[in-house]
Order: sequence, then structure tokens, then C-alpha cells
Amino acid sequence: MGTRLHVRQGDLVLIIGAYGDSLLEESGSDRGLVALERFLAEFLDDLPVALHLLPPFQNSGDDGFVQDTWYMVDPRFGTNEDLRSLAASRFLFLDGVYNHVGIGHELAQALVREPSVHRDNFYVTKHEPNNLGWSPRGGNAVRVMQTHDGQCFAWQTFSPDVIDLNLWSATVRAAVIEHLEFYVDVGVGGVRLDAVSYLGKPHAAESNLHHERGKELTRWLVHQVRSAGMRPWAQLDCDPRGLSYDLDGCIQLDYSYSAYLLLAVMNWSPDAFVGHIARTREFDGMLLRAPRTHDGILLRSPLLLDEDCSLLLERAGAAGYTPTVTDGRPYDLSCTLPEIVATEADPSGFSRLELAIVLTLFCSNFPYFYLPALMGEQGIPVELAKDRPARWRNRRPISSAAIAAFAASEYRAVIRDLFSIADNYGLNGEPAGSLRLTVDMVSTSVVRVVRHDARLTVLVNVDDQRSWSMSDHHGDIVYMRRAEAGKVGPCGFVILANDP
Repeated sequence: MGTRLHVRQGDLVLIIGAYGDSLLEESGSDRGLVALERFLAEFLDDLPVALHLLPPFQNSGDDGFVQDTWYMVDPRFGTNEDLRSLAASRFLFLDGVYNHVGIGHELAQALVREPSVHRDNFYVTKHEPNNLGWSPRGGNAVRVMQTHDGQCFAWQTFSPDVIDLNLWSATVRAAVIEHLEFYVDVGVGGVRLDAVSYLGKPHAAESNLHHERGKELTRWLVHQVRSAGMRPWAQLDCDPRGLSYDLDGCIQLDYSYSAYLLLAVMNWSPDAFVGHIARTREFDGMLLRAPRTHDGILLRSPLLLDEDCSLLLERAGAAGYTPTVTDGRPYDLSCTLPEIVATEADPSGFSRLELAIVLTLFCSNFPYFYLPALMGEQGIPVELAKDRPARWRNRRPISSAAIAAFAASEYRAVIRDLFSIADNYGLNGEPAGSLRLTVDMVSTSVVRVVRHDARLTVLVNVDDQRSWSMSDHHGDIVYMRRAEAGKVGPCGFVILANDP
């Protein structure tokens, strides 16, 4: 089994994200968590790679985020002992879904049975409030709910299947602290705090998104995670709104990165990618960047410039991909990464996936790789998933065919090699402001990233037709793909050791 990773500032931190059933189709008689632990041990050996296990507990939908319990692993994935074993094998992040619980959760069921006793644990009123809030899924966040005492109005930000918790309630706070103690007992090392931008529930006609009351509650949650001895990770963008939470040392996500990375590796606008990395280079927090997560490519980050978003939608639309729309505006692109980067010449998409991986390793202090995307899962055809939620194709278990193709490919060894290089040269783990990188274009289709701290340069040719001469670049070759001495081929890259 892999050596358990202790995440401290200065350590290498690569994070792989997966669901409890991501490898279920290949698990045979094994439970999903057992199959996942075995795969990571065989694939990564003792490389210090953390695992973000997306919600594995019993739930009523939304791929685990409608939680009916905080304590019992979904039997489709395995047992609580399987979870403990996984946490013992490597550093484990789990989600803290404290904005809401499923209607089947014991806290919510207590409200349904005795609303007058438990109303203060939620945002519930007998009369329709003046502020109905906003749901990221479209429409209002306040909905009509039935209890034993009749109809009431409740904040249910994400769907009627959940009800939002009141984190000002002493009862709810005690429940959260008890749950974090359970995580510590299991061996969890870090907690991703889900949906914190919606924690604040305004009284007046204000937005519930990034409300000041929500920021205060987020800081309380971060403090509790730290007090329990675990690493906090807030589901917040690294834009000015996210920075206004003032979460020193807390991991935050660059939400627009996946859009800019796609513009680069598809050679639609690699200079836009370079511009984005340059604009966010001074971020001095713990910045996480992901080619893809379990969600779609978010299109509403303030850091995604309008002209770049329009270009992405134009090019993706020409390839047959349309965005999810909420409240009349594009919200995200829910296609899988491997399918959109695949071409007739490279139907697996592996060559462009390699470019996405190496750029992410060089441009991130916390690189995050969602396992289905990393392994090349392209998803079932769109026409067969038309009755499913848009994100389902990106969240479904990895198919046996994709697992077999990955296992037989050279690409599998390339990932391992790149992760080893990142480990050996200490590419990741420092605060973003300590990365000391320079990124620029050395031709219309070649991105150069210089990591001054690691004394490495990577040259990435995103053109899938033409080679590029690297005669002006010198240094010992550390690694190369689709390249040779003096030339980088189409969709190729070379890593050079900088002169001292």
C-alpha cells in the first residue's frame, strides 16, 4: 500500500478525485472502495498523492451530495471499515456538506416530525419571506415544504430534496463538531467544505451568494476543521469574492482554469491560457487547479473574461457541445474532458490529456486530477443520456472498456513518470505566491512555463499538425513526449533542466 501522505506546507501535494463507485464496473466481487484502494496502490505505489473521495455516504441523489446520513458508507461502495482502510493507505480528503442535508437525514426528519421544536436548526418560516434567494440550479432557493404541522417555507438552495442547515444554531454546530470528530476517528486528513458561498441567508433583499453572514460561517467551519487537526479546503474561487473570505492557509480553487486549459490544449487560444496564469500568479494562497472536476467547466467565474468565454462556447459549439443554461445564462459545459479533446487521429484523447497534465503540474501548487478524466473515460453517447442530468455523464463510473484501454496504454506510464518528476523536483505544495513561475508563448502554438524554484522549463506544442524547432532552448532533457533533440512534434512536450 502507498505511504500515507502528511499534507504540510512544502510537501508535494497531488490530489486525485474519485467517487466510491468510480471503479465499480471493474471491481468484480470487490466493493468500490476496496477496488479504489487497490488501484491507487498499484498505479501510484508510494508516490505522495492524496485522494479526494467524493461523498461516499448513504444519500438520496445528486451523486452523494443529498446526504441522508453523515456516518454510514453507502453499501454499494463498501463499509465503514473499507473507508478506514482507505484513509490508512494515503492522505484522504472527504467533503463536509454543511450547507444542507437530505430530507432523509435525522436532523431533517426531526423537523418534519416536530417543526416547532426543531425549526431553529433550519431556515424555515410559516409565512413566505420577502427574500426568496437564488438557486444555482435556477429559480428560487426558498421553496414550499410540508411538515406534520402543515405547509411552511424553507431554504432549499440546491433542490427540494435537501434543506439548508442553520449553522448559527447551537444544535447544528454541535452536530458538525461531532461529525468532524468522526472524520478524525476514521483517519481523514482534510475536509473540502462544500457550497460555502451559499451559507449566508440574508433577511433583506440581498443576494444569498457570498453574503457577509456566510463568510463568517465559513470562517467558523475552517476554524473547526483546523481545530480537529485536519486540512481545510473551501469550495471557493480564487477571484476577489473568494479572497474576501480571508481564509489564510485554506485551499481554494481556480474555477476558470479548466476553461483556459481547454482553450490551450485544443489550440483554440493558448495565449488566453498564458494570460490567465499571469493574472493569477500573485495569488499567495493555497491554490488548487484541475483540468476537470466532478462538475462541468464553470462559465461564470469573474476570472473568465467575456471574450474568452465566448470563444470557448463558439469552438465547443462547433464541435457539438452546448452549455447548461440556468436563468437564461450559460452555467457550465458538462461534456467529459477526454471526449472533447479526442480527435480522429487520436480517438483516445491521450495525447492532449498528457498536455493538460504537464501544464497543470507546472502551473499549480495543488494539482487536482479527477480520476475518470485522468483515465480517459469519455462517457456514453449524449443521445443515450438525454434523460439524465447534464453532469451525470462526467460522474458515472469508469467503464470497463476505458479501464482496459488505460491499462494497456503507454499513457498510463506517462502519468506515472510525470507524477514522479513532480515529486523529485518538488513542483507542488508551496503557496501559489512561492511557485516563482514565468509563462509565455514562444511561438503561436508553443507554451513555455519556467519554474524558477524547481529549475525546470516545459515547452508544450499544442499544434496537432506542425512541429516546432527548439534551437533557442538549451538544457538537459528531463523528459519528452512526441519530441526529439531540437524539435517538439505535434501535441508534444519537452521538460528541460535549467542551468544553475
